[in-house]
Amino acid sequence: MDRLARNLDDLQAIVRQLAVTKVQVRFVKENLTSTCDDTAMVTFLLSVIRALAEFERALMREFGVTRQTLYEHLQPAPH
Repeated sequence: MDRLARNLDDLQAIVRQLAVTKVQVRFVKENLTSTCDDTAMVTFLLSVIRALAEFERALMREFGVTRQTLYEHLQPAPH
């Protein structure tokens, strides 16, 4: 999903443009399919997932780390 668009607005615009032409957009990793007949839940999930991706990218930029390094630091400490 983060390869398709740089931000939530762009993603929603791209998905809408494709849906108008009856193209079904499927996000495999997220197990989410978007069509022109999207329910409120699909629209909500698409927005939440994209917002989390934007947040992840902002954290990586802020701390100057890769995705792998970011997640290594977010793991809970062993007891």
